[in-house]
Amino acid sequence: IGAILGQILLTHFIKKVGWEFSVQIFAIAGFVLALAVVVFVQDFPPWQRPSTIKKAWKHPLYGLKEVLSSSQTWFLGLYGFSSWAPMVMFASLWGVPYIEAKYQVGSYQASIAIAMAWIGLAIASPIMGWLSDKSGKRKKFLVFTEVFGLIAAC
Repeated sequence: IGAILGQILLTHFIKKVGWEFSVQIFAIAGFVLALAVVVFVQDFPPWQRPSTIKKAWKHPLYGLKEVLSSSQTWFLGLYGFSSWAPMVMFASLWGVPYIEAKYQVGSYQASIAIAMAWIGLAIASPIMGWLSDKSGKRKKFLVFTEVFGLIAAC
């Protein structure tokens, strides 16, 4: 929902105040949010003391080393990046100006069109995950969605 509404609202905000001022406003908002997290978010619930929590491993980097040494981690990371990055880059960076120029529409209509891409992703992703789980053939679904994405991109 954030990507859908954010795309539309951000487009209008940038048109009204310009992209430079928009970046400054979001940088300040990010700083305020980070400061609020540091001040208000606690590591432990008030009723639980740190001494009662057991550590999962002796050294904090042990788990990271184990994850990074797995080839499956790297494959899934590369797969996720290659399938997700083009959508994010197009929809977030170039989508609205591209649709404005290509189809000669206003920024509002272009941002609505880009929001539809996010809505489609929000609907299709859980359905494909459910079908993958139900069939038990995850590799086939991963290959199918990549091939389908490549065809759609062409």
